[in-house]
Amino acid sequence: MNWNNPLPLRAKLLKPVEVGNYIGFLGAALLAWLIIQTVQEKIFLLVLTVLACGLNYFIFHLLLPDNFTQHRFLRLSSSGSLLIISGYFYLLYPYNIHLEILFIALIAGMGILSGNRTALIATGFIAVLYLFIIGLLRFFTTGLHVNDILEALFIVLAGYWTSNLAGLSHQWLLYSSRQNRYVSLLLTIGALASQQDTLAQIIPQLAQAITVELPVTTCKILLMNPDAQTLTLFGSSPLRSVEKWKGETGESLKLNDYPPIQQALQTSHYQIFSDLHSLIPTDASLVSTLAFEGAKTLGLFPLIAKGKTLGLIAVGENRAWGREPFSKEKIDLLQALAIQIAAEIDNARLFHAAHSQAQRLAVLNEVGKAIGSTIELDDLLDLIYRQLSKVIPTDTYYLALYDAEQQALDFHILIDNGKKFPPERIPLTQGLSSWVIHNRRPLLIRNLPEEIDSLPIRPIQLGQQQMSTSWLGVPVQTGERDLGIMAVASYSPYAFDENDLTLLSNIAAQAALALDNARQHAEVKEQARRDSLTRALNHGCFLKLLDESILLAHQQDAPVALIMLDIDLFKEYNDRYGHQVGDEVLRQLVQTVSTLLTAGDFIGRWGGEEFAIGLPGANLPQATLMAQSLRQRLAQIQLYNNQGQPIPSPTVSQGIAVYPQHAQDTGQLVDVADVALYRSKAAGRNQLTCA
Repeated sequence: MNWNNPLPLRAKLLKPVEVGNYIGFLGAALLAWLIIQTVQEKIFLLVLTVLACGLNYFIFHLLLPDNFTQHRFLRLSSSGSLLIISGYFYLLYPYNIHLEILFIALIAGMGILSGNRTALIATGFIAVLYLFIIGLLRFFTTGLHVNDILEALFIVLAGYWTSNLAGLSHQWLLYSSRQNRYVSLLLTIGALASQQDTLAQIIPQLAQAITVELPVTTCKILLMNPDAQTLTLFGSSPLRSVEKWKGETGESLKLNDYPPIQQALQTSHYQIFSDLHSLIPTDASLVSTLAFEGAKTLGLFPLIAKGKTLGLIAVGENRAWGREPFSKEKIDLLQALAIQIAAEIDNARLFHAAHSQAQRLAVLNEVGKAIGSTIELDDLLDLIYRQLSKVIPTDTYYLALYDAEQQALDFHILIDNGKKFPPERIPLTQGLSSWVIHNRRPLLIRNLPEEIDSLPIRPIQLGQQQMSTSWLGVPVQTGERDLGIMAVASYSPYAFDENDLTLLSNIAAQAALALDNARQHAEVKEQARRDSLTRALNHGCFLKLLDESILLAHQQDAPVALIMLDIDLFKEYNDRYGHQVGDEVLRQLVQTVSTLLTAGDFIGRWGGEEFAIGLPGANLPQATLMAQSLRQRLAQIQLYNNQGQPIPSPTVSQGIAVYPQHAQDTGQLVDVADVALYRSKAAGRNQLTCA
């Protein structure tokens, strides 16, 4: 027997009833054929038998299988059978063959399949039909006898007892069917809950099993969020198409907006709403939210495990209370399901927590090994991101380094929604990251729209043009030194918890020393690239960068300008005012040039008092304009000798050449610019000459 069928025992009875009808019809037809004598009666018998067999086939193969739970179809099929039996009774009664037993059998079958009430109605109808047929047969003879009335009373009495017995059988069949179905449902729930899937995968299947096998019209399963103030829909299922059905997973609702839910969760006791037409507007909104508009009954069953409230099962019923009440039996089953599901959810969370903890430890180990494997800053930041994303569901990740002198944050790595953004600098007075740096402690935001009014600082938007919903940031420190901040964000609410905060803090602690080492390594590399006195690029580094700029310009069909400059009569500064003043002149020159440089421009010390300026993307007029601006800025420099007396501001001779206008490679470009520089010197110094 298929125990998953909604009514397996009743369905199982269809076959014997069908076969019994065939035996009864064909047996009566054979008996009548042997007894009746007239041709008209035999024709009537054949027609009646064909109709009986056709009706029997239509009822049990076409009508009932698709409409088995509809009582009106059971009554319709029984009425057809009753008329067929009445035809045989009418045909055989004159030959003193009584078929009352077939009427009683029909009553018993109706009682078992449809219940006591239907069988009692059939009993009265059969008694009236019996008297009508007898009266019709004797209308032209002697009329009804007392014996006929007694036989009708016998049918009524026998039918009454048969209907009651059949009704008891019907109730037992329904009870047994429900118990089998309920046991099957409990087993199904247990099997689903034992799967090694996430709650987001399992809970929709649990909701579907409840709607199909209980059955109810709708089922929603909601779980409590960490804030204990909101519930989130994890799974829902309608038994069939429901108008205005709202069952999107991830939808959250505030407990403060729904007092009945609060009461059910606080008391750990179920709530049943049956008179939904008289609900106040707030409760009516509850019905449309947890069930559907127009629901006849709504049941709320808390999910409690180990004294902890985990969530809620909400079942909605479209059938009227008279047809489908929430009986004690159904309520007990739903409470048992709530207990079982709550236990499984708690176990799943414990398993997930243990699994996550193992993953976190593994990630910490990998981060530790990775940190020891590189001192390159960019490689280190990328590596931390790859490891971190394995255990924390993050849409956004960034690490910003703290510049104490400039009071700013340099975002060295910013990845948002899978896209890597270029480095960015923001003042330390803006954004959540600034708060973390100033206060030297983590900040966890579970749901930004709900918490934004209580935040100590307003967030700013980075990366994509969309504000994150969850945010977690921790400081990166070594002792009392602030190195920066590591942060993750998500576009989903409640994406992070205290475990994520602990993990991120541990990773930040591990990364702090490595970042400090990487920064020092980067500083050493940068120092090796620059002149120790002026901080301009050294000769070799400048040539390498100029070479790369020309190669890129060739690929992009863009110009590169080169300015060669020499400080006029620099030896006199050293001879007349001392080498310290000479060194200051060199430093002031580089600082002045640096104020004129834009992104991508660079300055290098060519040797002694000679310098070179690389301007990728600049043409001859643009380079000339910059050279003129430099002359004006240098004229404004205030210099003093060792006694504090003012001395003349430096002047420079400059030569300009542009690739590919004046040269085809780096060597030619330097030579052409150098020739232009010497022409400036020959013309009397403090001159600007273009190639």
